[in-house]
Amino acid sequence: MLTWARQAMLLLPLKKTVSINPQFSDAYYNMGVVYAKNNQIDEAIKSLQKALELNPNDDKSHFALGVIYQMKRKANLSGGKS
Repeated sequence: MLTWARQAMLLLPLKKTVSINPQFSDAYYNMGVVYAKNNQIDEAIKSLQKALELNPNDDKSHFALGVIYQMKRKANLSGGKS
């Protein structure tokens, strides 16, 4: 899990990038990865869905979203919060 400071350091330039270029799907993919590493599953899903909305053929975003849905399913089965 990332520390709050590390997560903020990683997300800040990505958020700035999408504010400048909202069509840049790779930034949304990377935000999804950062959120997933910090177990912020719902935020990760939103970011990856946006990446796929912008670039529906992006294999890495499809794969990452599948992995995150598995994380969410496991958390729900174990009674954990997602």
